[in-house]
Amino acid sequence: MRPSMTIGDFSRATHLSAKALRLYHQSGLLTPAAVDAHNGYRRYAPEQLADARVIRELRALGLPVDVIRDVLAAPAVATRAELVSEHLERMEARLEEARAVRSLRGLLDETSAPIPITHRSVPETLAVAITETIALADLGTWFQRSVAELTALADGGALRRSGPYGGE
Repeated sequence: MRPSMTIGDFSRATHLSAKALRLYHQSGLLTPAAVDAHNGYRRYAPEQLADARVIRELRALGLPVDVIRDVLAAPAVATRAELVSEHLERMEARLEEARAVRSLRGLLDETSAPIPITHRSVPETLAVAITETIALADLGTWFQRSVAELTALADGGALRRSGPYGGE
């Protein structure tokens, strides 16, 4: 008989709970080496320890079971790296959302200092605009042409540029 480990021994060796091992079996992520047909007891081979440890580490990093399954099944390192990279991008997006939530909470916190509001007066300023209805596909060309025209006016001395070019 091949050496094998009970689910309890395997759980202790991998630091994965028996409940997690059962879930990974049901989801097809980590299938036991043998399942007793009479009592349903799961037995694991020592060769499965490495996969179990990888699963534990990836779960600790927040990878979903489906992604871990794809990582373990990926034939190439580049494919595995791409899957992990996609998860990293999702986590970074969630981190940005969490930062926004924290900022909003700070606005509502009565103990935080109020946001300073300053009033200023700006003297009347002449503005020059070029307006035209264009197709979205022509926007880049139109904007470059308009900036060139406004720059020529400023370079010719007819205008003095004092702010950024822009549009709405």
